[in-house]
Amino acid sequence: MVQQAAPISPAPEYETGIVYLVNKMMLDRYHTIAHEGGTRSGKTYNTVLFFIDLALERPGLEISITSRDLPHLRKGAMKDFEEIMLARGLWEEDRWKETDHTYRFHNGSYIEFFGADDLGKVSGPGRDYLFCNEVNFFKYIVFRMLVVRTRRGVVVDYNPIHPKHWVYDKVLTRPNCYLWQSTYIDNLPFLPQSQIDEISAMVEIDPEWARIYVYGLRGTLQKGQIYKGWKPISISEYNAVATREVYGVDWGYFPDPNAVIGVKIQNNSRYIRKVLYERNMSDESFVTKLKGLGLNSSSIIVAPTDSGGAKACQYLRANGFPITYTINKPPGSINVGIKALRTKEVFYVMDNELDFEIGNYTYLLDSNEEITSQPVDKHNHLLDATRYVELYKPYL
Repeated sequence: MVQQAAPISPAPEYETGIVYLVNKMMLDRYHTIAHEGGTRSGKTYNTVLFFIDLALERPGLEISITSRDLPHLRKGAMKDFEEIMLARGLWEEDRWKETDHTYRFHNGSYIEFFGADDLGKVSGPGRDYLFCNEVNFFKYIVFRMLVVRTRRGVVVDYNPIHPKHWVYDKVLTRPNCYLWQSTYIDNLPFLPQSQIDEISAMVEIDPEWARIYVYGLRGTLQKGQIYKGWKPISISEYNAVATREVYGVDWGYFPDPNAVIGVKIQNNSRYIRKVLYERNMSDESFVTKLKGLGLNSSSIIVAPTDSGGAKACQYLRANGFPITYTINKPPGSINVGIKALRTKEVFYVMDNELDFEIGNYTYLLDSNEEITSQPVDKHNHLLDATRYVELYKPYL
């Protein structure tokens, strides 16, 4: 956490979004509030803000905020918590306990943060309120264990990327669950123009992406899905695989992102995780980002040479990543790589972008809506990076 102290003071008036108001109005009337919606709709930020206010207003509350794993929490809900507390002049360093990621308020309330892959926390002591961030990446048994240990109320949020999910069948169908659907339009006053422009541009560029992330609608089952039967795992399960991680890169800028995948190879099994998925990156910012993510001079990188990739690979080698292998893409190599991956047992760390690509990377349909053998060059950035690692393995 940040190393900045501030004197305690009453919480000032703070502008809030619609998600905050839904929580405030409905959580005492319903046991569970489900926030389903698109990107940048303020689901997570406003829920964290709501629970800060609730902790301040009601002495002695025990509040848990959890997501699929601690690294994801640090980049999301915990980061939001820090920013809000600092902005309101409420942060006191000695009230934060880094060892158990808990902030204790003067009135006896506390907010704790932990990953849903921490079984000790999941099956441990109870709480008054629970916030499950991106609950669609939780296992149902974990969610159930958390809920039965929650005395008062539960808030969940998620992007509806999955056509079918236990959240739809086992949470939203409960009579004591209130569903609120939101989009970035609901959060418009709080978004910078650059984010609004990028979201708006994607409507024309990628209608399927826009369906979920712009309009907040549920994903659809895609005919001709290329990769099926891949098994989701947690980051702790991925980290437990005792083989070296290799990084695949797929170059982009806008609208295609720079995509980096981590791959571990163990006999006929492949374990993969998203490392980076970001648009509008220069070579310089890309290198800086990789170093910030923990890659270094001993990291093995595999990247293609097309679309300016040769120059970018040279830049990687010259700026801290000497073990960068280049791969050419001769005619037919796409289907060769796809065929090779489809013979493997693949385990992937659950993630919005990676889940979306797995569900939406498809073969082209002919005029009769029959599946052809030609992959559609769309929704495949992390998956292409995985294919490069599979095809080119001089590092083994």
